[in-house]
Amino acid sequence: MTLKKPRLEQSPRRILTVHAGLALIGEAIAASRLDQAVKSMGSYRGTDHGQVLST
Repeated sequence: MTLKKPRLEQSPRRILTVHAGLALIGEAIAASRLDQAVKSMGSYRGTDHGQVLST
């Protein structure tokens, strides 16, 4: 499954949801390659830190 890139638009009204900023945070993590940087830390109980960070 391939996710579409988020599209930012200006809205005439304020639309806020509980998870409004999560898409932007996910894009920031992907752009900074932070998940790759923490892979060197190893894993915890079979899950690497990059997966935890992106979750």
